[in-house]
Amino acid sequence: MRQIQIFEEIMNLGEAFLFALQRIPAQCRARKEHHWRCRSGSRYLYICEDGLVHWCSQQRGYPGIPLSKYTPEMRHREYFTDKFCGPRCTVSCVQQIGILDNWRDPQNLKPMPMSPPADLVQIGK
Repeated sequence: MRQIQIFEEIMNLGEAFLFALQRIPAQCRARKEHHWRCRSGSRYLYICEDGLVHWCSQQRGYPGIPLSKYTPEMRHREYFTDKFCGPRCTVSCVQQIGILDNWRDPQNLKPMPMSPPADLVQIGK
């Protein structure tokens, strides 16, 4: 079973896995880009006070869809979407959980084109 293989790989990493977890905040402080697989919009959602689904609290406006209209297909798509903000993300708790996604499916989709609300600051290149 694939899950057991992944668990065994993680356990065999030992100290290296702990080092990877500790490295994330240091990379953020040093403003270094880091590559990981963010599953925002899929595994977790940020729902604002207006009832809109966003990738996370740092990327409000993406996708900016009412929760009542956010379909399982949309959630599935976001799982495979490579987030443009991932390399400079500062949400270390999400990145720490995301380390486990390095063993899971690649992200080969690009974000859907959409216009973020003008009054929001977006993290990007």
